[in-house]
Amino acid sequence: MLPLQLLRIRTRGGSITPLFCVDAEDLDLASRMIKAFEESHRKKERKGLLEKRIAAIESQYDDYKLVRGFYALLERRCEFNMATGIAADPFSVRKALFEESARRGFALTDLERNEIVSAVAAKLGISAKEVLQSMWGDLEENLVLDHFEPVDERTLVGWYNLSLMQTLLFNCTKLDFYVSGGTSWKDVLRNVKRLGLMYNLQQRPEGNSDGRTGEKEIVCSLDGPMSLFKLTDRYGTSIAKLLPSIVSSKKWYIDSWIVRKTMAGRKIYQFKISDADVPKLLTDPYSRVHEMFDSAVEEKFASRFEKSATGWQLIREPDPIVVSGGKALIPDFMFEKYNRRVYLEIIGFWTKEYLERKVGKMLDVAESGKIELFVAVNEELGCSKLSSLISKERLILYKDDSVPIKPILDYLKSIDREFIERKVADPEFRIELDPEAEIISINELARKNGVPEELVSKVASKNDRFVRAGMYLISKSKADKLRTVLEGVNKFAEACVLLSKNGIPEDSHADLVSKLGYSVMWQSMDPGSAIIRKAL
Repeated sequence: MLPLQLLRIRTRGGSITPLFCVDAEDLDLASRMIKAFEESHRKKERKGLLEKRIAAIESQYDDYKLVRGFYALLERRCEFNMATGIAADPFSVRKALFEESARRGFALTDLERNEIVSAVAAKLGISAKEVLQSMWGDLEENLVLDHFEPVDERTLVGWYNLSLMQTLLFNCTKLDFYVSGGTSWKDVLRNVKRLGLMYNLQQRPEGNSDGRTGEKEIVCSLDGPMSLFKLTDRYGTSIAKLLPSIVSSKKWYIDSWIVRKTMAGRKIYQFKISDADVPKLLTDPYSRVHEMFDSAVEEKFASRFEKSATGWQLIREPDPIVVSGGKALIPDFMFEKYNRRVYLEIIGFWTKEYLERKVGKMLDVAESGKIELFVAVNEELGCSKLSSLISKERLILYKDDSVPIKPILDYLKSIDREFIERKVADPEFRIELDPEAEIISINELARKNGVPEELVSKVASKNDRFVRAGMYLISKSKADKLRTVLEGVNKFAEACVLLSKNGIPEDSHADLVSKLGYSVMWQSMDPGSAIIRKAL
């Protein structure tokens, strides 16, 4: 985006259009601007000198906004720091100078001024020259260009063209857009959700207002920042951030309504543009895949769920759920296991219209009976409408930015139990056990078969060739040999050493000793004092 005062536009009737860079002269200007920054970086110049370089270029061009627009974008690729010759913290130097001046009285002559500077220099342990150099070293104009991220003129012009569109959309009241292809819709809707934008999908009949014909098109409508109360900056920025994912589609168009101040007051203009209308150079040099969470609420929930080790895969912002009317619901999370999917939607702020649309989608999902959806709502919002429409079992109230994971875990565990019971009762279900193996890990067996450990344990317990000890299956032939090994052993510690020598994992020792017919007698908290006694 660009500062609003640098926006270049043309209005005609009720329409508005950005003034894009499209010719060789624009590329030449971009090249000169880049070289000015590179030269300033090479010489480690102060920002004040860089601005003089740009002012010299600006004097040769009629378009102040274009030059300053390029400057604003290039400045974002720079890192300015204080000069290396600064001997002391500028703020501390100024503070010491002002205090000394206040003590001595206002300096009316160069002599008095030099005496104050010398006194401060002695106090700080630096020279008088260093005091003068450090005093204003942190002013923006005195900062040095330490780093400049290179860019070519075509990329800069494309970035500028995209920024014009983004800046124009910052003050839109409504935005409709279309993209072609399922993959593009998926990417764009993910970004819509990630950016916290309020959207609505509609199907447009054949013969669209932009002249396109053919099959029906799904159009996404976004409420613009100017339609929300106290959300203008944040929401306007979010819409601007969405634009790169829209224009990256092979075919696209946007239709928006922009608020502009005129001599007669505020006026609304229509801004329509498509892939066929924009210049060839339209790029975003910082485009990348976003993996960040939308909020601390989501990040905290995901972190706590992952630590619960349920075996369920947690997927953030899964594929959209398509509901009636050509709409889509993209829940915040999906939990997947056994080819079964459970969704969680966390609701944040809303307007009345947004909530009505959201509730409508959720009711559609609930009425279908095919999708398992939980809804988490901040109880401070007091949304009674949701609590009356969504079943108590599927509604989660939270506060202090922390969504309880217990309701979700309980539900997922019930699915685990249902799956286990169904498999255990299924005579066709088998878990193959290596007949030659003497020790089998239940954990590894569960991972190999993609089933819960509890299911492996229950199914394996029906096999009379093995004995379960902790999370391991020990062949009965191996167990019989171990009984012989433990004959005459009295101390538990000694028994553990013998079991380890025979390949038995340490965390199953106590359970196996019991399965072999021994009782462990604990004399104290010290395992070395425990004894074993053969059960009668």
